[in-house]
Amino acid sequence: MKEGSLKPFLGEFRGAFAEAAKAAMQSAFGVEPAFTREGGSIGAVVSMQDRLDVPITFLGLSLPEHGYHAINENFDWQQARGGMAMFVEYFKRLSAIK
Repeated sequence: MKEGSLKPFLGEFRGAFAEAAKAAMQSAFGVEPAFTREGGSIGAVVSMQDRLDVPITFLGLSLPEHGYHAINENFDWQQARGGMAMFVEYFKRLSAIK
């Protein structure tokens, strides 16, 4: 791997943690979420996965119309409120995983 580059991360979209995320999002937003692949550069994620040996799940809340990292980036209250409800439900579901 070339210096200054990041190792790619591919999150799990099957299994108990992914199912908990899917159910929590559906509960909070009323629609079934789609698992998508997106680019990004959060270099610590691969290191955390390697060192902690735990599943890592990204729970994205921004919508394309929010202009992520654009000059007019925004995030509406309805999305924030749904995100809070989603995280409550997600942690509740995680606590039930054996």
